[in-house]
Amino acid sequence: SLPGRLAEAAEEGREVLHTTRDPQLMEIVLDRWYYRELLETAEKAQSGFLLGYVRLVIDSANLRALVRSLRMGKSPQFLAPVLVEGGEIPTEEILAVSAEGGAGLAERWASTPLGQAAESGAEALKGGALTEFEKRCDNAVSAYLSDARFIPFGEEPVLAYLAAREAEFTNLRILLLGRSMGLEGSVIRSRLRESCV
Repeated sequence: SLPGRLAEAAEEGREVLHTTRDPQLMEIVLDRWYYRELLETAEKAQSGFLLGYVRLVIDSANLRALVRSLRMGKSPQFLAPVLVEGGEIPTEEILAVSAEGGAGLAERWASTPLGQAAESGAEALKGGALTEFEKRCDNAVSAYLSDARFIPFGEEPVLAYLAAREAEFTNLRILLLGRSMGLEGSVIRSRLRESCV
């Protein structure tokens, strides 16, 4: 009863889960469908701003996948099916960084909005925590959307508003989880994401 693409995504996810019994693989399948749908919607809308946002979200997801797979000691062959096409950074370049064990990670992303996140990712590969890396990935997307508040009409302020609400939900989860774990207020505050509005 699901509409078009959603039904296809659910069917493929169910098939992968049934075949492999691995929910992580099912999640990868659903993520790929999600990003594919986002990209196609942005292209149909013919909005440069929306397309830039989606490409940055895809680049952020790919950078996260790269850093996580390197931290787990996984090969480029493991990473390849996880990566999503459509970002500004070609997947071949991401796989090349993976093949080099993360060498050149910070340099490759230095001139992109994810430059600071990539620096934190490189530090995380040396044994640092992933929390700062994750935060900087989210903050890069918020920074892209921050200029939208100055645009009175169009899709930009709506998109920025929705992203700001999503950041608030993320911050609320961080706050509640941190409190339940008994973390100090300063530690919780250091993990909170920036909002674009």
